Amino acid sequence: MYALIDKVLFTYDLPLPEKKDAVLKVIDEYNEMLKITPEDYLSELKDVEYIIAAMNGKMELMDLVDKFDYKENTEKAKALLKEGLDKIASNVDDEASVEVINRTTEHYKELLENLKTNKTEAPKDPIRLAGPNRYETAIQIADTLKKELGKEKFNVIVVANGDNYPDALSGAYLAKSKERSTPTC
Repeated sequence: MYALIDKVLFTYDLPLPEKKDAVLKVIDEYNEMLKITPEDYLSELKDVEYIIAAMNGKMELMDLVDKFDYKENTEKAKALLKEGLDKIASNVDDEASVEVINRTTEHYKELLENLKTNKTEAPKDPIRLAGPNRYETAIQIADTLKKELGKEKFNVIVVANGDNYPDALSGAYLAKSKERSTPTC
C-alpha cells in the first residue's frame, strides 16, 4: 500500500497527455487497493485521494479538448484548458478536498461545453445579496434585478409581508396574473 502511495505521488508529476497510460494504470491500481484495504489502513490510502481526483480531472479536461473541434473557439478552449489545469494544480498545492477538485473540474468542463455550443459567454458567478434584514434584502434583489433587466423602474412589483406566509401564496397568483416581467420577492 505504501509503495502505491509513493507511486501516486510520483505519477502526479508525469507530463500529460504523454504519460496518460501510466497515470490511468496507477489510478486503476489505487481503486483496486481501495477495495481490498482493511478499514484500519483506509485513512492512509485516502490521504492521497485528492491527487487521484486531480489526475482524473486533468485527464477529463484534456480529453474534452482533444476530442472536439472547437473551430473558431480553439484558442479559447486551449486557454480555458490551461486555466483549468492550473486551478487543479493550485487545488493540489493547497491539499484541497476531493469535492473542491471535482467542482473545479466540473466548472471548467461546463465552460468548455459552452464553447462547443458556441455560447462564448461564460456563465456568471452568483452574486450574494444581503441586507441587515429580509426586507432590505428584498430591496437589494429588486435593485439588482432592475440593473440586470436594464429598467429604470418596474411597472408592477408584488411583495408579500414576511410575517404572514399565506400572503406570499396569494401574492404569487397576483404576480402571475399581471403577465409581465414582474419580480416577486
